[in-house]
Amino acid sequence: MTEALALRAATGTGPLGMAGSVAPDTPPGISYPSAVATVAAGVAVAAVAITKGQTPAQDRIWLASPDGTSSQAVARAIRDLPHLVVESAFGIDDGLWATLTDASPGDPVRGQARTGHAVARAATDAVVNLWRHGPNTPGGVRDRLRAAARRETWATARIEDLATRLDDDTIRAARIGVRRLYRAWRALPAGGTLRLTWPLT
Repeated sequence: MTEALALRAATGTGPLGMAGSVAPDTPPGISYPSAVATVAAGVAVAAVAITKGQTPAQDRIWLASPDGTSSQAVARAIRDLPHLVVESAFGIDDGLWATLTDASPGDPVRGQARTGHAVARAATDAVVNLWRHGPNTPGGVRDRLRAAARRETWATARIEDLATRLDDDTIRAARIGVRRLYRAWRALPAGGTLRLTWPLT
């Protein structure tokens, strides 16, 4: 990722800027499967709508998967929104959001247990840094990833690889994207909907 991409994320344009991708509005249903698009690289994109409830327990995710099926899941915005950004930015295609979009309509948490879940959790925790372990710099994110790799059993190699291959601009763009999406969610009234994609485009 280039420095220009990090700048576009900061200014609200480009893949992580989510300008045009984040649209607070009222919760009418999504149209399926017309909401599904395919990006130029041939990667199918799932439509995502996250509706804010009166309480966090009433938040809901609506998905239109690339195969044309639709499903609904209970949202945990504090967890799910940063996962959406981090998994998109870091190219984690078998984490939380891949499982949600792979789920059948009758079983929204179906999807095989994947090593990617541990990788996605480690990556998201490293970016969000909820417990303030170290600085919120690219180096700090890499340090938290390496610490997570030492605690892992099955995903050690993938987490270490992620810490090694991520460039500073990609990490900065992910941090900016998480902050922007949290701000959009906080500003959204109950009953409003964020319309996004998986992965973010």
